[in-house]
Amino acid sequence: TALAAGTDRARPLTTYSPPPPPPPLPPTGFLSLTGGLATLCNGLGRVGWATLSDILGFRPTFALLGCVQALACVAYPSAAVQRSRPLFLALTCALLACMGGHFAMFPTACANTFGSKDGAAIYAVLFTAFGTASLAAVSLSKRLERLVGWGGVYSIFAALTLSAVAASRAYKPLPPRPVRAA
Repeated sequence: TALAAGTDRARPLTTYSPPPPPPPLPPTGFLSLTGGLATLCNGLGRVGWATLSDILGFRPTFALLGCVQALACVAYPSAAVQRSRPLFLALTCALLACMGGHFAMFPTACANTFGSKDGAAIYAVLFTAFGTASLAAVSLSKRLERLVGWGGVYSIFAALTLSAVAASRAYKPLPPRPVRAA
């Protein structure tokens, strides 16, 4: 009976219990997991939002992306307040999927709006502005956090996102060029 129970002392098989579950993921392990999955969602977001943009068009897809992003921004602070790891993970993944969507949709929108030659140059300026803004955002977000708290910072992000959605209503791509016969 001792060999069958997997112990060195005799006890019936009916009292054998499995080993205890592993300890919960430590905070650094959870953040590493979140970072890895969020990066994956960023890549999948590029494919998913670009595909949806091809099907629905830029404006409806951008409006949907903006609404998802704004909702995630508004809900993000509650994940911290509730100390909910699953909610934090889901919202972080949603935000990075939306960021991937921006990167996937805007080159095409620039080309459709300004033509392929000028659109590429204009997107290069937008991409440079994004990089510059991400550097400035570090100090700006810390200042805002001191003024309005993290909940306020994410509410501002949500409001700016919805403003961009409203501004996108003015977006008009160039009309298609007639094809010249050879």
